[in-house]
Amino acid sequence: MIDRKNIKEMSRQQLNRNRNWIVPVILSAVTFLITGYYPNNMSMRDSSLMSLSIALVMTTLNIFMTNSCLQIAKSKGNETVGWARILITLKTFIKCILYSILISLIELTVTLGAVLIGSMYLIKIPILGTVILIIALFIGGIISIYCTFSVFTILDKDVNVFEAISMSIHLIRGYFWKIIILSLSFILWYLLGAITLGIAMFWVVPYMTVTYSNYYLLLYDKKYS
Repeated sequence: MIDRKNIKEMSRQQLNRNRNWIVPVILSAVTFLITGYYPNNMSMRDSSLMSLSIALVMTTLNIFMTNSCLQIAKSKGNETVGWARILITLKTFIKCILYSILISLIELTVTLGAVLIGSMYLIKIPILGTVILIIALFIGGIISIYCTFSVFTILDKDVNVFEAISMSIHLIRGYFWKIIILSLSFILWYLLGAITLGIAMFWVVPYMTVTYSNYYLLLYDKKYS
């Protein structure tokens, strides 16, 4: 049985052991700082090339932060996970980028499609239009949940994008609601992040990612071993 509380406790210990938190926290902090600075810079927002560059930089930071957390979850004993451990091959990096683009396009298509259909009914039949928009958000949430472990499988098993999505769906099957409960268990941490104006999230995001990494590893061993 996969115990949520034990996984979270183990993840905190792994993150704090030998200061393994340093790499993911730095990557997380840089990502948050860019996220906070970019929307307030008009010259950067008005440049399509700059927007694309920022998106690529942030995606890259997230990929390496995720890999650092995965390596921390896989570490044994007193292993230290430094900068050298988070490096990935160009092939794996491209797969992660392609996955990010594919998922973004799928979610954007679902959202825009629902918005267009919903707006058509919103004036004539407001309730129906609202229901359609809610359903779109629900579908987007389901897609995100079932693809939770896709990037982990790419980084860990070097599979292609479609294999990663398929494996993630297989891993989530039977654990859908447990993943939702796991996500909801971090609500107080999000509140702490809000109270500290996002500063606490520098640590919270790596903590969450190590937790998801451990959950992925346990599910993989359970379903593929």
